Amino acid sequence: MYFPSPRTMDPAGHPHLHLPADQLARLRLTAEQETQVAPILQDEFEQLRELRSDLTSTPSHRDRFFLVCEARWIREEADNRVEQLLTDAQQRAWEDIRNERRAEMRDEFQRHAPGSFPSNPPIP
Repeated sequence: MYFPSPRTMDPAGHPHLHLPADQLARLRLTAEQETQVAPILQDEFEQLRELRSDLTSTPSHRDRFFLVCEARWIREEADNRVEQLLTDAQQRAWEDIRNERRAEMRDEFQRHAPGSFPSNPPIP
């Protein structure tokens, strides 16, 4: 069983889900779902943070492309694991949130490495 560490808890003592409040509200997760989703999103957050660090220190366009592909894989894996825990209604909301997260990730990677990506990198 997963027991969130203090750094993964919000001020109210709930698992920190690394989602903006408006996205979290749209999902309407139960307490049990929050506990199940939290470690998935925490793991994703930590892996992507590590990739961002690698991206800023990688001068090679080829290597950056592979980092973007790896980020896509990390995000997709986490999204699929979360989706399995959701009801049908929550899955529809999650799909909208996934699209927003994909756009945010694209923007994030472009900010960390301006001018170093192909014109349309295939990030989900």
